[in-house]
Amino acid sequence: MPTNDHGAGSSNLHQGERGEAKDAILAQFYAAEYSALMGRVSSWESLQYAAWPIALAAVTFIFQLQVISLNYRWWVALIGFLLVYVAYQGTMVNMLYSVLVIERDLRPRAGKLLGDENFWIYERTRERSFPANPAWSMLWPVIISIAAIAVITGSLAYKYGLHWPDYIYFMVAVILGLFVAILTRNAIRVKKDIVKACIPELEPISRATRVKAMQRG
Repeated sequence: MPTNDHGAGSSNLHQGERGEAKDAILAQFYAAEYSALMGRVSSWESLQYAAWPIALAAVTFIFQLQVISLNYRWWVALIGFLLVYVAYQGTMVNMLYSVLVIERDLRPRAGKLLGDENFWIYERTRERSFPANPAWSMLWPVIISIAAIAVITGSLAYKYGLHWPDYIYFMVAVILGLFVAILTRNAIRVKKDIVKACIPELEPISRATRVKAMQRG
C-alpha cells in the first residue's frame, strides 16, 4: 500500500522552515524594539543633563528683572527651580520605565527564541556590581526641594514679612514640591520593579567558553 510518509515529512519540513522564518522575523522586531527603547533612554538622559544649564540661565535672567521686587524674584526663581525638578524627575521616570519594559517584557520574549537570556547584559551586570553612590540617591530631589522651599520662605518672612501674594507663591511652590515627591516615589517603585526583573542574574561565562571564543576570534 502507498504511504504518505514522504508527504508528511515534506509538510513537517515546511512547517519547520516557516517556524524558523517566524523566529527570525520576531528576533528582528525585538532587536529593533530594544534599539528604539535605548534610543529613548539616551534622549531622556540628554534632556536631564540639559535641564540644569537651562535652570541656571533662567534664574540669572529672573534676577536681572529690576521691574520685579527682589522678594518676588526669589519666589519666581524658586518656582522655576521646582519646575525644572519636576521635569527632571518626570524624565527619570520615563528612562526607568523604558529599562523596565526591556527587562520585564522584551528580554523574556527574546530569551525564548535563543534559549537563554545572556544578552543585553548591562542592566543586570550593573545591578550586581555597580558601587553605591549616595550622591545619586533618589531621595535628594525631595530633600533639596523641601529645603529650598523652607529656606526661601523663612528668609523672606524674616526680612520682608509675608503678604497675600507670598502665600500664593508659597502654595504654588508646595504643589510643585508635592509633584517632585510623587514622581520620586514613582521612580523608586519602577526601580524596584527593574531589580525584580533582573533576577535571576546572568550566568557566568566559564574559562573554557572564553578560551573557545578567543580561538574562534
